[in-house]
Amino acid sequence: MKSRRASVRIESGLNRVDRAVQLLEDEWRKHGDVHLESFWAQQNRTGAVGSFDSGGMLVEIVKADLRRRFDAGQRPTAAEYLARFPELAQADGKALSVVYEEFCLCEECDGGADVESFCDRYPDWKSSLASQLECHRMISQAAGATTGLPKFPKAGESFEEFQLVARLGKGGTSRVFLARDLSLGGKHVALKVTLDRGEEPKIQGALDHPHIVPVNSVTYQTETRLCALSMPYQPGLPLDEIIKRVEPSRRPARALALWGVLIDGSGGQLSAGSELIPAQSAQTLPSGDGWRGFPARGSYIEGAAWIAMTLARALHYAHGRRIFHRDVKPANILLTVNHGPQLLDFNLAESPHSADNAHAALRGGTLPYMAPEQIEAFLNPDRWAAVGATADIYSLGLVLRELLTGQMPDLPKRGVPAARAMRELLDRRNSIDVAVRRSNPAIPPSLEAIVAKSLALAPADRYTDAESLAADLERFLNHQPLLQAGNPSRRERVGNCLKRQRRRMVRVAMIGAVALLLSAALTRPINQWLTPSFETLPEFQAAVASVHQGQPESAVEMLEGVVAKYPQACLAKIYQAFALDSDADTEEDADAAMHEALALPDAEQAVLAWGQTYAKFCPHLVGFAEARILRADEFAQLYDQDEPGRDKTRDKELRKPSYVLARKALLLAVKLDPGSQKIQQMLAKTEVIFGEYDSSSQRLTRMLESLSGNKNAPLDMLFFCRQLRGRSAFLGVEEKLSQKRASVGEDTVQCLKLALKDLQKCADFLSGSSFGTDGALKQYHVWHDQARATLTLAEVELSLGKRKDAAKHLGDSREFIEMTTARARGLKMPVPTTLSRRLRDAQNRLNDSESGLASGQSRPTPTRSSILGARSG
Repeated sequence: MKSRRASVRIESGLNRVDRAVQLLEDEWRKHGDVHLESFWAQQNRTGAVGSFDSGGMLVEIVKADLRRRFDAGQRPTAAEYLARFPELAQADGKALSVVYEEFCLCEECDGGADVESFCDRYPDWKSSLASQLECHRMISQAAGATTGLPKFPKAGESFEEFQLVARLGKGGTSRVFLARDLSLGGKHVALKVTLDRGEEPKIQGALDHPHIVPVNSVTYQTETRLCALSMPYQPGLPLDEIIKRVEPSRRPARALALWGVLIDGSGGQLSAGSELIPAQSAQTLPSGDGWRGFPARGSYIEGAAWIAMTLARALHYAHGRRIFHRDVKPANILLTVNHGPQLLDFNLAESPHSADNAHAALRGGTLPYMAPEQIEAFLNPDRWAAVGATADIYSLGLVLRELLTGQMPDLPKRGVPAARAMRELLDRRNSIDVAVRRSNPAIPPSLEAIVAKSLALAPADRYTDAESLAADLERFLNHQPLLQAGNPSRRERVGNCLKRQRRRMVRVAMIGAVALLLSAALTRPINQWLTPSFETLPEFQAAVASVHQGQPESAVEMLEGVVAKYPQACLAKIYQAFALDSDADTEEDADAAMHEALALPDAEQAVLAWGQTYAKFCPHLVGFAEARILRADEFAQLYDQDEPGRDKTRDKELRKPSYVLARKALLLAVKLDPGSQKIQQMLAKTEVIFGEYDSSSQRLTRMLESLSGNKNAPLDMLFFCRQLRGRSAFLGVEEKLSQKRASVGEDTVQCLKLALKDLQKCADFLSGSSFGTDGALKQYHVWHDQARATLTLAEVELSLGKRKDAAKHLGDSREFIEMTTARARGLKMPVPTTLSRRLRDAQNRLNDSESGLASGQSRPTPTRSSILGARSG
């Protein structure tokens, strides 16, 4: 039976390369030769490759064809392929890969080529090629000089002063034992016996972090070339064993699945020394300090994210001391019962670019988890300076991907020389699959975005440091917006906002109740005489100055003190809201402060008096309102998109808190600055959201009349007013039709025609402009509004018996819907389907009407339900 893991990997980017190479091999077996250009054209046909790096696929196909021809006794050169496929010659890394493949094949089939003359044949890449071939020679010599691994000791034997009790783990070049340190009276320790590369003890021993395993002592055996690192024993399992037992491909539900396999596995390890493990079971919750913050009640996905976050902070600590691990992989991560995730094995932290280390990296399983620049540095040591913190971030990203999906990175082919295996793996890094949701759709898009950013090909496109990665993972766990990785899912952002708003609304309700009690308690006249005005306090004046000077962060603490002393001070709370709004983490606290301020009885009087004295106050009030509207629009684009299955009621409820608060602030701001077009614009938008279509249309008409007399009127303002006025008109008609005893007439038709004129002017403006993604999105919304307004007009005309006019407008609506659908696909947005259903229903009604008249049936009397048809919004 096909495993789930195999089924999820079949669509991955890496396997797409494998399938193409396999097809080429099949063609060779069938026909004895392949016309490569035709084969590549078929593989690269429109839509077949998609967002995948087609250049990376072409490299693998060319190399496979080159190998086949060498096997057939031919000797084609890389130069011939580069001439046939110029796109490879234009990419230095891809061209070098093909040239290097030719050299390796010559070495395997003909005993090698003269390096100097071979490099002379490729002058454009001579320097890089010479460096790579020298590294190839050194790594090959290191591999040839290796006489095999030394004999490692076994459990029950001794190693110097250590008695080996049980083997805990095994790596390519190391073994880890539970041992007794006889020099310390038989104390239990973890003893790592490894090849003596001489660097790990001094590196790891210098680190003191709760999630990095410390080194107690080092013992060498000269005759066996082995070295033993004594470390405190921490019962647990290596992460690769955890992943094997928890089976992420089966999509475990709870975070405690990780804890369960850890307890079961750790208990099984130490039947002889079980006194070292406190009595625990898989049903208990983690209680050690190293597990603080673990989402024990959360999902497995959250548990995996927490482990990665903890390790990222351990790496950031090491990076701060200019120590880079360079060997982050599941086998070098230990999950311990009491101390949580632990990072160990800093073998490659120093002198990692030697030929011996390169060969050991391949043999020890390190190579598959390396960042592209680290693999490249093994092939070209001159580039080792570029291997730093971002390389560890890449490796940790691969670990997180494996924790989430069970997918291990691609392994080098067996028997391939080390240098060539590195070159092949480096080529594959161009097309690594980061779509973890393909393996498990339950993984949130934000976490997939974190994985993708960690695994970016270019170091500059990854997280700038490990703490930034940890911060985004922590924000993911707290349902907060990510700081560096963009979350592409509006649905997830909406859900996260709802979760945060629930907490905020509970907090606001509690604060409101306390405020009412304080209000009743603080009404004694004597207190009003004895307490000085808060406006005279130096800290309040300093806070106001900081906010007005664009330094709101420095005002937060001062305003907290003022508000604590004067809970009824409206202006103090408003400035507190301004200050808190400068940080995304405290914007919900800013909402709460503004809600409380504007709910106070003297709010309007205090605001108007203050705003007339301080000119900078009104712009801050407007900016606060604008931020609320922008945030609400980002989370839910009500009325703007006809997304299939969209919960309109939920979107409206989500939008209300922000829009209500914005409107309260704007109604005060417009009294301070009635001539502000920006305030009028935002008020018109809130009126549309709250269904006040007539009021919005009137306000927008006044704005257009004012702007029409101004030659310097901003075009975006004119565009906004016309589009919103057109939208207000057809939304108003739709609302009117939904009411009982609603009637339609010629005035309704004229209203919709005027709306279409406004929208057509917007469309004309966009069609004559050069615009990017933002303009394309605007065009999508205008076309969608035109489709909706035209369809509503056709429905009204159909109900009035104007079949000819209705037929024309149904045709117009069809064109607009087709344009909207095409643009939605281009923008990768949900394709609107509700309008298509409405169009189909209206067309059927028109056809039925015409058939009825043709057969002599009387026309039915229009009703409200016949006007609405099957329209859902």
